[in-house]
Amino acid sequence: MTVLTSLTYRPAQHYLGPRKTVKIIADMASDQRAELEDAVWQRVLIGAPDACWPDSKPERTGRNGRFKFTIKQDGVAYGCELRMSRMVWLLTKVKTDDDLHALLSALVVGHDCNNDRCCNPAHMQLYSQKRNLEYMSECGRSFY
Repeated sequence: MTVLTSLTYRPAQHYLGPRKTVKIIADMASDQRAELEDAVWQRVLIGAPDACWPDSKPERTGRNGRFKFTIKQDGVAYGCELRMSRMVWLLTKVKTDDDLHALLSALVVGHDCNNDRCCNPAHMQLYSQKRNLEYMSECGRSFY
């Protein structure tokens, strides 16, 4: 059984990677998932429906931050973290097993608004890494 123990990240002896973290959140009890969702939305500066909603706590200037939390599974504490955009996608767009499979199938959450800090689900799409890099290049955001 998985128990959400802290909405603040405590360095744990064990760390769960993004894929395992996504699966655990998808399987969380509704009360714990609601608590997690409340904490995520408290970080987002929600504006008009068509505006960008920036993460209020980015890790680096101009970049989407990570949401970190701790869970306990079978008596062992695990540190978990996901990029805010992936967290928002998971909480708002994943309604079926097919949606979950798409998120886990090496797809990235891309921003149609070209703002990595944006957490507005209406501005996000799932892309393959190749398509995301092509889109970045088309928009002049390529690092290469």
